[in-house]
Amino acid sequence: MATKSTPARKASANTEVVLGQAAAQITKAVNELKAATATVTTLSEQADQLTLLVANKEEAIASLEVEYAEKRRQADVELELSFKANQ
Repeated sequence: MATKSTPARKASANTEVVLGQAAAQITKAVNELKAATATVTTLSEQADQLTLLVANKEEAIASLEVEYAEKRRQADVELELSFKANQ
């Protein structure tokens, strides 16, 4: 059994330039994708932190609403008692 060897193809200088440019563009694209992935990860973490902050603020607002309602009721009761005392 004899094996045939394929002759090595010679690439032209133009082909070498095109392949070099393509490799450079691919490398640049990969680096840009890595940077974009890092940015997305950072933004995701920031979104999680801000969501937690919003939840805490909503809880604080609800607490203040309850506190205000209690103080208003107390003031209304005191005002009503004051009116009755002055009559």
